[in-house]
Amino acid sequence: MSRRKWFILGAVGIALCVCVIPLIAVAIYFFRPALFNPLLPVYDYKVVSSSHTGYSHQTLILGGTTYESDYAEYALSSPGSDHQIGQTASGMRLYEVYGQKNYVVLYDFMDQVAVFRNSQQPALDLKTAGITGMKLASLAYAPGMGPEKDTSDPQLIKYVITTLTDDTPVAASSSGSNIQKYCLYLSGGSLYGMQYCAGVYVDQAGQVYLARDSLTKDWFQADPLFSAWVKTP
Repeated sequence: MSRRKWFILGAVGIALCVCVIPLIAVAIYFFRPALFNPLLPVYDYKVVSSSHTGYSHQTLILGGTTYESDYAEYALSSPGSDHQIGQTASGMRLYEVYGQKNYVVLYDFMDQVAVFRNSQQPALDLKTAGITGMKLASLAYAPGMGPEKDTSDPQLIKYVITTLTDDTPVAASSSGSNIQKYCLYLSGGSLYGMQYCAGVYVDQAGQVYLARDSLTKDWFQADPLFSAWVKTP
């Protein structure tokens, strides 16, 4: 083989190394971070069926510490913090939640997997959470892209919390093309660094219902004052 051909092959090889190796390294970093973060602990991550139909029971275990995410945590979301505290063998990353000692959030690349609670701590109680704000956003749009409205009216907040925690579910259907679906983001109090997404539905007759989250089939008839707020532009 001539010197010129050897030179061309060498140049191609160098170019491939320069282009391909960094891409492989980036892929490994995001999907197998334990190779690049040997000082971060690796949590054992498991998913099984929840005792609540339709939900999953997720756990993160490291030594004597267990974090869990189930029915009680399904409605919670959090951007997390800049402080990564762990990882899973499959490449998911575990972050602290701002201002929280008992909650962490798990991410798979850029997507949130779930908010987890330390299993030694009680689940969130909306009655004592000290909610101070609510934001209504349509589920027909990506978060932040559609029409939204906020309120800090303590009376409205009280009606919502009472409905979600004390009322009895009613017979209603979430199916149908004319059903309007919303997320009611609860914030403030012990939800610092997190949000709680309660489900809000408006049926074809204009009746407004609340639900503990966007997955449950249990609907509660909304208070007239809250119903009016939901339907007011």
